[in-house]
Amino acid sequence: MLSVHAAGSANHRQDLVALSASGQSVPHHYCDVSDPDALWCRIASDGRVRSGFLVRVQRSRAVPGTRLLRVERFGRSLHQPILPEIGSILRELIQHVGRVLRLNVELFDEDQAGRAATLAALMGAGMRRTPSRSYRETLRLRLGAGPADVFGTLSSSTRRNVRTAERSGLVVAAIDRAEYVPRLRAMYVETFRRTGAEPPPLDFDAMMSSPIDEARARVFGVFAADRIEPEGLAAFAWVRSHGDYASYDVAASTRLPELGRTPVGYPLLWRTVEWAMSSGHRWFDLGGVLPESAPSSHPLAGISAFKRGFSEDRVVVGDELMLEPSTMLRGIGTLSQYLAAVVRRTK
Repeated sequence: MLSVHAAGSANHRQDLVALSASGQSVPHHYCDVSDPDALWCRIASDGRVRSGFLVRVQRSRAVPGTRLLRVERFGRSLHQPILPEIGSILRELIQHVGRVLRLNVELFDEDQAGRAATLAALMGAGMRRTPSRSYRETLRLRLGAGPADVFGTLSSSTRRNVRTAERSGLVVAAIDRAEYVPRLRAMYVETFRRTGAEPPPLDFDAMMSSPIDEARARVFGVFAADRIEPEGLAAFAWVRSHGDYASYDVAASTRLPELGRTPVGYPLLWRTVEWAMSSGHRWFDLGGVLPESAPSSHPLAGISAFKRGFSEDRVVVGDELMLEPSTMLRGIGTLSQYLAAVVRRTK
């Protein structure tokens, strides 16, 4: 039933084509071949692929020689058919990799009944819930109507800001050349520093390309008028397709003196929404939002308020679960973390 292949292998590529052709919405995460240690897990019967998921493999620093596994975007119709067998599938995976210290599964499903069923199946397989590294709630923008109708659902201030930016002469265009990578990377770091956060690692070279043809993703940038070049770039956003929906995954900006207080983020996000509509997506994931209980002083309160101008349809999509298959390895890991903390305190 389960077979494991290297990410980017012929089996991986063929399966993505077959799953997409059968009408399955395959997360863009599963099309990533930039990680040399990633594995494609294929679930098949009677010679036909039924489902699959990508596993990222890291070496543990807490217990040398052991491995940490992570599955992203598990759920929705792609994985519901294999829920009755998920326990045996995960056991086979752990056995295949060997010396697994921990397996994390990031659950994603906007359908509450489907998400609950997947959560129950994973917990029935011995997994337990753990704090998520990704977002639990997001804002959903439905795309079933035409562009004019969808634009009309935005808040009045958001529509005004989009029009103001367009009248100012800003240019929003797709970016697909490697010469932009240093500028994108610098803007990414700068944006996180403004919120006091450490930027998560991001492979910009891979982001600027679509390594598997079936994976659709674009980087859009906002430029000052007549400066369509790296130094004229004021903001960028990475939008990805996951089959029937698209997501606003990474965005960053900088301040160009000639633009003053022109709201560059609004035309940029609207352009990614237009791309999602033109590509036939049913809805747009605005990339996470703070819980309603979050204080207004939170560093990300501003970006959450910005996103709410595009949609107020708040939906729970995520959960994270963890499995530590070996009691002995778990004990060694806990001890290593404790000793490391003692050393830090005594320095």
